[in-house]
Amino acid sequence: MEGFDWELYADELYRARSHMWSGPKGIAEAEKNIHALLTHITRKFSFAFECPLATVSTYYSLATIMAFKGNMRR
Repeated sequence: MEGFDWELYADELYRARSHMWSGPKGIAEAEKNIHALLTHITRKFSFAFECPLATVSTYYSLATIMAFKGNMRR
């Protein structure tokens, strides 16, 4: 993961989030894509701290989708 492009990651996250607004199928697609992005950056614990803003934004995006779907668990 050396030389990871966090700007490209931000673009991917933006694209994944944009699916949320295209109906129920889009929400499922957004959730799948954001989960894949989150899995990628948290595979190595320390890697997620390389760009904390991206990590937090990804978690927030996933939480937004879950709330949008009505999953309100603590």
